[in-house]
Amino acid sequence: MPSVPIKNGNFQVILQGLGDNSVQIENAVRDLEAAYVEIKVGAEAPLVPRQLLLRSPFSSPAVVSGKLDVLIQSDNQIAGSGLIAMRTGNTDRLIILNNGNVGIGVVNPANAFEVAGNAAFGGFVDIGLETVSTICGYINACAVRCPAGKKVLGGGCQLQHVASNLWRSFPIDSYTWYCGYTDWIRTDVYVYAICARVK
Repeated sequence: MPSVPIKNGNFQVILQGLGDNSVQIENAVRDLEAAYVEIKVGAEAPLVPRQLLLRSPFSSPAVVSGKLDVLIQSDNQIAGSGLIAMRTGNTDRLIILNNGNVGIGVVNPANAFEVAGNAAFGGFVDIGLETVSTICGYINACAVRCPAGKKVLGGGCQLQHVASNLWRSFPIDSYTWYCGYTDWIRTDVYVYAICARVK
């Protein structure tokens, strides 16, 4: 191991083999129960704390510290294939792909977050719930549409006079609430839609 003279400065330790190849390090730690990186100053004892060196960042997917509970696959196997997988009972439970997608019980999540099975949340889940409305004059039908990126969950119509007749109130598609009515008094009609970010 070569000595590196340092005086009143900072330094950085980079682990790599010859020619920026990690094969040498991979082979050295392949079958070890545990390995550490330590730094010594002269003949003094190694500085503390030592850094635990897990084999997985430098090698192919396999056991970490002799156990099958955690698997880390690094990009040096197949460019762009790096992922992090957490296992229990030799089954992948949580996956983080190299694009940032996270899956719980999902091996290859196509969305930012996917869960296979039921999920419980102790707090609130923000789905962008909002109510939008419009006012229509003396016409036989009126509709209001949810903002871009949101779908209609429900809606309703408000007629301003008892002589007015509501004969339809329903979503005409995934984004629009429709009202059909007869307004003999010619008053304003309000149409409402409850919208949210849902699929």
